[in-house]
Amino acid sequence: MKNLVKILSQTRCIEACFTGGDIAWSADGRRLYTTCTSSIKEINLFDNLATRTIGSAEEKGRITALTLDHSRERLLVAYSSGLICEYSIKESDFGTLLRSWKPMHSAPILIVKFNSDGSLFATASSDHNIKVWDVRKQTCLYHLAGASVVTTLCFVRNGRLLSGYMDGTVTMYSLNPGVVNRAMYQWKCHQSQISSICEIADTRKAVLISRDQTCTIIDMETTKVLKSLPLFEAIECGIVIGEKMLTVGEKGEIVEWITETAQRKRGKLLAGHSLKRILYNPTVDQLLIISAEEIIYLISASTFNVEKQIVGFHDEIFSTAIVGKTSEIPGHLVVAANSNLIRLYNLATWDCRLIDGHTDSVLSVRSALWNHSIVASCSKDNTIKLWKLDTEKNTLEAIAFGTGHTNTVSALVFSHHGKESFVLSAAHDTTLKLWDLRKLLNPSKKCAGPAEEKKLICSSTIVAHQKNITCVECSPNDALCLTASMDKTIKLWKIDTGRMQLGIAGTLTGHKRGVWDAKFSPNAQKVVSSSGDQTLKIWSVGDFSCLQTISGHSFAVLKGDWINNGSQLISADSGGVIKIWKLENNGAEAEASIEAHDDKIWSLCFTEDESQYITAGGDGRIIIWKDVSDEKRHEEDKKRREKIEQEQTLSNLLEQNRYLEALEYSLNLNRPFGSLKVVTKLSERDSLDAAFAQLDTNHLRVLLDFASQWNTNSRTATMGQQVLQAVLLVIRPEDLLELPNFTQIVEAFLPYTKRHAQRLDKARQDVSLLEYTVAQMRLT
Repeated sequence: MKNLVKILSQTRCIEACFTGGDIAWSADGRRLYTTCTSSIKEINLFDNLATRTIGSAEEKGRITALTLDHSRERLLVAYSSGLICEYSIKESDFGTLLRSWKPMHSAPILIVKFNSDGSLFATASSDHNIKVWDVRKQTCLYHLAGASVVTTLCFVRNGRLLSGYMDGTVTMYSLNPGVVNRAMYQWKCHQSQISSICEIADTRKAVLISRDQTCTIIDMETTKVLKSLPLFEAIECGIVIGEKMLTVGEKGEIVEWITETAQRKRGKLLAGHSLKRILYNPTVDQLLIISAEEIIYLISASTFNVEKQIVGFHDEIFSTAIVGKTSEIPGHLVVAANSNLIRLYNLATWDCRLIDGHTDSVLSVRSALWNHSIVASCSKDNTIKLWKLDTEKNTLEAIAFGTGHTNTVSALVFSHHGKESFVLSAAHDTTLKLWDLRKLLNPSKKCAGPAEEKKLICSSTIVAHQKNITCVECSPNDALCLTASMDKTIKLWKIDTGRMQLGIAGTLTGHKRGVWDAKFSPNAQKVVSSSGDQTLKIWSVGDFSCLQTISGHSFAVLKGDWINNGSQLISADSGGVIKIWKLENNGAEAEASIEAHDDKIWSLCFTEDESQYITAGGDGRIIIWKDVSDEKRHEEDKKRREKIEQEQTLSNLLEQNRYLEALEYSLNLNRPFGSLKVVTKLSERDSLDAAFAQLDTNHLRVLLDFASQWNTNSRTATMGQQVLQAVLLVIRPEDLLELPNFTQIVEAFLPYTKRHAQRLDKARQDVSLLEYTVAQMRLT
């Protein structure tokens, strides 16, 4: 058995980095600046990690728009309160608020956009108005009133600005000085809102793209409509690159068109829902696409291959499982969130892939111990699915599905051994089902699953509980399984692996509220259960008795499991707290308590060697923890040895009457108590002045700092005063004033010195009174 697990250290946290809205892309293509409610997250595209945050003051309100000034490395952010803030993104002063002001729009600002050289920027609001600002002079140049809500802006050549509106109109404004009528022309050629306006490079033309499934090519000089072309879907955003136009819309695909003819060249389906935004970065030749579900896609502009996916917001996470991990390969993390899409994280690169297969939220995912490539999932769509990990494509391929439950499937688990393999599922229809996998999978092979998705056959079905079943687990020897339910009970079931049938074995009762989780011990002789009554209970499998009740959580305990070969427990509750317990004969002792999440912890899993722990929950965060108990223990042992060696060295110097060396040694180690011992020895020999005269500036500073600390305690204040007196007599005032923090040290001396003086005066008065009293006493 290894040493006790006492300390978990967070190594990585995957949290919300994009909650919808605007997004900015750095010129070098390495970083993203995303909207996350009231703050901006900087995402490093090398490891998909939100490394830094800009702005956090909730009083500014929700972020409604942002844009990046590439020329000056500054970020402009508009808030729902009407405030605009300018932040620096330079490494030297990253996140510094440079200035803020209110542009006096009467409604939230929806768009902030710079012109090509960064000398001007425009703000557009839902109050139908546009304001154009001079960056250098920091003044508003023009106020442009429109007919409806502004939906898009585009600075074009010859000092002009094209503005698209919700009612489908487009207005061209002149930004040149001296112009009386700023509105030069208005086009009314669309029936729905304008989603994008793109200038065609090296021409006088621009493309107007609308949600009415058409686009229009206009001549900005003659104001003529050159062409109106069909796009066959409601377009949310479009860009023009050279002679091609790229669009994304409600069908969830990216489409490339020939701009002049609107002839479709190619397309690729990215998602089963609408795509909202597309950006192009010429430095890395990549496209960035944002979906309606806050998913960021980075794809190659030449091939349309998805090179990276970032999930901006997980919502509530229900379950996680590690799959494909070996001694050489970190594996993948499978995540079930409040979505029908399964998240698959590559633990080496932290790239995320979305796996479609269920039609409703996935509630649980589990991996097979006997085959690291197999994972199962269950969903609110009343089905379970089996998947095979394809490491080359970095995805999951569906190999089988099971139907038969009449309500939400809430939990499932694989058998521990592959020879007689099966999967168990439990649902809110209160039934437990056993699915035989022997004909589907051959564990002797590397999961060469069938090309087609096969249907699983249910071998056994039992009505297990009176209320919703929350978990199902299998014993290490596959002879028993258990189910836990909101009916406050845990039930044990026999498994006949020959006939693949289930039978009742016993019932564990004693919890006062519903049971959320239960696990077999490694030797299959005990069961630990986690309940809404804020306790964990340990049960005997042999006689179904409760062996221990463990209290200590302040909230409902949602997860509990055995670690360290059954000598410890780890648990998680609905308050976001993780606790590690040491089991003893007369109870359990909490070794550690970690405030890990801001909401319920629904998932707690760990690697087979228990070196890494993964938690996830209602706050949408996935946290990776590392067991650093041994490292901390070694560090403490090392510090303890060093302390003993240092104390021995100091003792040796004192024994040899080498007081100056002993004083310098203790000051170098920053040891106040050791220095006090040396100074006391020097005081006894009247050698303070001689010793202090030989100290350098740094040693004097540390000594005076120690003396100010000694002065705060009445037992050591005398020595502190002696040190101060000796220093003031030996060291010249000019040299003392050059000491760092000398003024603060003297100020620290003053209040306690006054207090000590008052105490001595009172003691002197008491002594005088005592002498007078004794003198007046007479013997009778």
